[in-house]
Amino acid sequence: KMGKNIDEIVNAISPFLKPTWPFERLGLLEQAILVLGFTEIRYLNNPKPVVINICVKLAKDYLETGNYKFINGVLQNA
Repeated sequence: KMGKNIDEIVNAISPFLKPTWPFERLGLLEQAILVLGFTEIRYLNNPKPVVINICVKLAKDYLETGNYKFINGVLQNA
């Protein structure tokens, strides 16, 4: 089911990104973490603070130093 809805999820994320940094320009891990976060918040109705905490933890563990702030900012505004 996720494959069928990925375009919808990407379209939901895109308004929260800067025009100079569209979704396709993000790294694959950034994309995956944002898709996970948006799916959990918007479609599975999981508590936003919990989802953000998990996604920020993933970003701290697997992305470059400081990139967790970007993930946090995008999901906070979701």
